[in-house]
Amino acid sequence: MQLALLMILNLSGTADAQTPVFGDSLIVQAANERKLGSYDKALQYDLGALSMAERQSDKRLEAKAYNGIATDYYRIGNLAKARLHYRKSLELYLTLADTLNVADQYYKIGMIDVDEGAMAEAQLNFGKSVAIFLEKNNYPGLADVYNGYASMFYVAQNFDSVAFYAEKSLTYYQLAGNNDAESFMLINLGALFNAQGNHLKALQFVRNGISVASSNGLINQLRQGYRNLSETYAMLGDWKNAYKNQLEYIRYKDSIFNQQKEQALMEVETRYQTAEKERKIQEQKVDLLSKEKKLDSFRNTRNVLLLILLVLAVAAILFVYRYRARKKINLLLDEKNKQLEDINSYKDKLFAIISHDLRSPVSSFSRITSSLSMAIDHLKPEEIKRYLVEIDRTASGLHLMLRGLLQWSLSQQGGMNLNLGKCDIAACINNALSDCRSAASEKQIEISLHVGSNVFVTADANLLLIVLRNLMSNALKFAPEGSVVSIAAKEQGSVVYIDVSDQGPGVPDNMKSVLFKQMATDAVETIAKGTGFGLFISSELMLKMNGEISLLESSEKGSVFRLSLPLYKDN
Repeated sequence: MQLALLMILNLSGTADAQTPVFGDSLIVQAANERKLGSYDKALQYDLGALSMAERQSDKRLEAKAYNGIATDYYRIGNLAKARLHYRKSLELYLTLADTLNVADQYYKIGMIDVDEGAMAEAQLNFGKSVAIFLEKNNYPGLADVYNGYASMFYVAQNFDSVAFYAEKSLTYYQLAGNNDAESFMLINLGALFNAQGNHLKALQFVRNGISVASSNGLINQLRQGYRNLSETYAMLGDWKNAYKNQLEYIRYKDSIFNQQKEQALMEVETRYQTAEKERKIQEQKVDLLSKEKKLDSFRNTRNVLLLILLVLAVAAILFVYRYRARKKINLLLDEKNKQLEDINSYKDKLFAIISHDLRSPVSSFSRITSSLSMAIDHLKPEEIKRYLVEIDRTASGLHLMLRGLLQWSLSQQGGMNLNLGKCDIAACINNALSDCRSAASEKQIEISLHVGSNVFVTADANLLLIVLRNLMSNALKFAPEGSVVSIAAKEQGSVVYIDVSDQGPGVPDNMKSVLFKQMATDAVETIAKGTGFGLFISSELMLKMNGEISLLESSEKGSVFRLSLPLYKDN
């Protein structure tokens, strides 16, 4: 049980993470290298950024560069140089009166104190940091500092204090919406409670951590969570559940990289076997040639003929053997080529999905930021706030969309847990509309809703949101300015129908038969022509939810698309 994993050290910059980064490209390149674990390369980029900042007398860029250099040295393991550069960054942020980054530097210096065993100094630096974050009500910063306190008490083996501060850190990670850190904290708190002998509480925390990780597609946390859950059940003597969760741990431990490794090993083994057979064939050929040369020494015609017949018989046997061997090899190669085609097909489909679903919100985001950039000097504070609220809403939509795409990707690999349950149709439609109202406003399109309350279906809310967003985006895209887009939901027996209607030009006749059958091989061309690749995605997702999507009617006066889902029934 790895209690050392309890501490999550955030060295990326607590305050900088709250605002968009517009710094020098060298700082961005350094951050990318750190994500890849190339700390030496990251250090070179950060040193280059520092040199540039000093030449340009850019104090803010200089402070960022010192922070990056310190982080690089920390990752490399040179704590002395890390402390020196964090101190320089702290001095610059104090000069710039950047209080959030000042608090961030105190926190990082405190973490170095913990690593070096200077607990009194660590407590002093953490105290300065937490005071600023509390004043600014900065949840990510508070989560990091309380996590630092937990690491300090962990070194002292004071597990009660570790649990206290780790739970406070967890609370602030939840408030900050950091699902990655939240799931890690829940799972590792479970490990801590196991160490204290409180296995039932450990069970509760680990299960919650797995739930958060599953909802957000966090594979590493799922792997660690199921491992801790198996160990907890083993400590409770529940060997059945311990075995069950150990199997889940093994499933998540295996990845596409292991599959590729196995494929590579199979290919190497095939090549080895082929080369070995060729070598044996060549040896046999040499042996036959040697025998043929000996035939010249024989004077007896009968013996010569017999030897020639023998050579022909052996050659025939070798030909048949080689033919069969090559046939087996060709069959194996055909199978490998098909597997590669399947992998490429999945890759193309995934890229097409990302291109399709991100195109509209990214364009909207770009349009808002461009308008704000051009008019910011002439805007009133309340107008700027309105733009920022719109940016925040669009960014939140992008986050939800990316989460949905990740779940779709996992479903294609068999790694997604489909969460079918009670789903409120009115709430799902309103959530999808919140991402589309900007487009409707631009074209002055009226959105007409005919959705009753207390209408529930059995579905996965995240996947259903993707489908609804696709249908509404298509309707707004093709609907003329000043027209009406209607959304209606009704129950009929054990099925709920959701109809999305527009007054656009309708679907061409030559597209109706393939509207929900576009494949990844032509995805890019399909998206470019606007012929509805999103409908293919929606069709696949609806099938996973035991539902169906169809074109109910289409003419030059408009189209009606229908979703059919099973009505939710309480047991």
